[in-house]
Amino acid sequence: MADMEAQLATTSPSMKPQSRVILWTAMRCCSSAFERSIRELQGVKSLYEPHLTSFYYGPERQNEFLTDEDLLSNSLHTYDYTDQILLADYEGCNAVFAKEMAFYIPKERFARYIEGDFVNFKHSFLIRDPRKSILSEWKAIVRSGLDYTSTRDASGSGVKGHAKLYELLDFIRSTGREVTVIDAADLLKNPEYIMQVYCRQTGLPYDKKMLTWTPGEVEDWATKNKRFYKEWHWNAMYSSGFGKLAPPRDTSQLPSIPEIIPAIVKEDIQKSIPYYEAMHKFCVKVDP
Repeated sequence: MADMEAQLATTSPSMKPQSRVILWTAMRCCSSAFERSIRELQGVKSLYEPHLTSFYYGPERQNEFLTDEDLLSNSLHTYDYTDQILLADYEGCNAVFAKEMAFYIPKERFARYIEGDFVNFKHSFLIRDPRKSILSEWKAIVRSGLDYTSTRDASGSGVKGHAKLYELLDFIRSTGREVTVIDAADLLKNPEYIMQVYCRQTGLPYDKKMLTWTPGEVEDWATKNKRFYKEWHWNAMYSSGFGKLAPPRDTSQLPSIPEIIPAIVKEDIQKSIPYYEAMHKFCVKVDP
């Protein structure tokens, strides 16, 4: 999917008139539901974590946690090449939206996304209280048959994800750029208001239709995350809107969730709270 999208890039992406928006986030911050909402907008190209392939599979990959042989060491999955997916011209679209994990981006590349061809991109952030996001992440990792400790050490899980998100937000704000910060709790509490504000601040076209969607699998979610996409995206795929619960999944064949939360999970939660609180100060205020 990433390769196919990148082939659409023009030779002069800085000349394109399209609006460009990136939603930076961490794991289990309701970002899949957020992206699912954006997919309801006509004329908006929605991109699912373009740099996932660069981070996990490409020649510059940051770890060796995932080992899908179809993607591993694909020479096309360099960071520069994947950037072209964000810069590509998509026929019939007047805006491009990308949901991206902040931890995919090496710190030395932060400046790349506010300069040159990226200078007109709008940057937004979706955060969530780690007492909810990391706990949900731990459960998803267990359901996937993985070990939380080894997973967090090899990727952007746990405190790493929240710390990197804060670092990126702090960097972009330090340049004087305006950012839009959304708390997942506010999004779920008042999705209509939050999405109206989000669209107004980022330049995306608001449509009330984006508050609901038809349940079903999303092709490129599965393509990029073959092994685990159902464990991680079930609620977003099979719900019908913000706060509209998906039907229960049959988990009888999956590992069970331990009754006692491991100490390392609790530790990650506590270490992540200061990053969350620092970012929360910049959140869109919910209409009382």
